[in-house]
Amino acid sequence: MRLIARLAARERESGGTGMLARRGMLRRTMGALTVVASMSACSPPPASLTITDFSRPVRLHPAAPGQQTVGLILEGRLQASAPIALHLGCDGRVQTTVTIPPGQKFSQRMDWYSDCAEVSFSTGQARASSLALTYRFQTL
Repeated sequence: MRLIARLAARERESGGTGMLARRGMLRRTMGALTVVASMSACSPPPASLTITDFSRPVRLHPAAPGQQTVGLILEGRLQASAPIALHLGCDGRVQTTVTIPPGQKFSQRMDWYSDCAEVSFSTGQARASSLALTYRFQTL
């Protein structure tokens, strides 16, 4: 205990650039790295599916059910003659709509606080043949 008190006194006298200051910096650095690692470990891998029947809703399933969901990322490519509307909701209630352009990659990130997510479509006059969709629920 006396040794630590002496080292601390020397730290104060020298302006705090000795071993105790470096140890504190190391602790802060390790703490920050732990936070970053735990945040990246909480992101489940994306799920992929190909949709060819645009007349029925499709339920999106979280990779890690039971964790607190804070966002949803949708990415994909539409094969169609014109843009279509993708409706996102839960239990038949639409909460947001995204217009998907044909033949281009699209990416949409949104705040989403539920494990329940369904996509449905309005194709209008477009002839849609397929939608390659990748999605990921973001969790804490």
